[in-house]
Amino acid sequence: MSFLKRVVVIIGLSLVMTLLLMVIHWEPERPVAPAAAETTGPAPAAAGPEPLLVRAADVRHATDASSHDNDGVGWVMEDVQNIEGLSMEIRAALAGCAVPRSPDLPNIISGKFRQAGESRGPQRGSRAGVEADLAVLCVRGPYAAVYVFWAGHAADAEIATEVEFIAGRSIRAARAADIRVEVTRDLPIEPGMPLTIRHDGIQLGGGCCATTYYWHRGRWRSYDSAD
Repeated sequence: MSFLKRVVVIIGLSLVMTLLLMVIHWEPERPVAPAAAETTGPAPAAAGPEPLLVRAADVRHATDASSHDNDGVGWVMEDVQNIEGLSMEIRAALAGCAVPRSPDLPNIISGKFRQAGESRGPQRGSRAGVEADLAVLCVRGPYAAVYVFWAGHAADAEIATEVEFIAGRSIRAARAADIRVEVTRDLPIEPGMPLTIRHDGIQLGGGCCATTYYWHRGRWRSYDSAD
């Protein structure tokens, strides 16, 4: 084989090996910003009259009657615009949402969902520590989405998941200590879910089953957990 042919063969083999390594190590990542933009309700000024009317009708339909889950617990579907304690900016980001609420499960929670540290409430600014993140279960029509506002800021938001809404579904803060125990059990765990747990997660459940969502390396990971 001539020298030139040897060079061509070596270059060809190198390209093949490089492509194989890229395929092996490639991990599809959720496009964070587009997903949030697709599901998050735009500010009223940008929405136009027709989408606003549809969202308003969804809220009216959801709030016209309360619902009960299989355990007989009563849930009130409350228009997010009427919920106290949320900033005007967050209410605008959640335009068209109804939040299922019961005395024990308000479906508005706070925690350290992105990084560990001493947390403080999203509206407080005087104490040292990590600003608490805020999560809200938003129901629009037949679907429920878990919105997460990093440090309680409306402009910095993610959607952890979107599922079909069933009466009784709710969110809870999954503390880091509990997640550490669960990820060591024989449970279905999404590839990429770390075994070293450093902060809190969000548990979405209802009835018999629940799923815990954990932010790691720029995306939400999940595993089946005890409800």
